[in-house]
This record gives sequence, C-alpha cells and structure tokens, in this order.
Amino acid sequence: MTGAIIADCTGKIRSFGEKIAVWRYICAELSELSELSPLLNGLSMH
Repeated sequence: MTGAIIADCTGKIRSFGEKIAVWRYICAELSELSELSPLLNGLSMH
C-alpha cells in the first residue's frame, strides 16, 4: 500500500519536474526573444 503511494508521488514529482523543465525552456526562449525584440523593433522602424 505504502509503496504504491510512494510510487504515485514520485511519478507526480517526475512529471512536475518535466513541466518545470518545459517552462524553464519556454521562459529562456521568451527572454531571448524579449532581448532580441528591441533590435527587431529598431530594424522594423527603419
């Protein structure tokens, strides 16, 4: 019984970790884009 609960918890933690990794990746991509956007805005102004 306890083993099943622990396995369920570790599974949830693992999937949660994967979601965090995905969000970190998305945030990194967005921050790179936001750093580039002033350059892109500057280029589109000309």
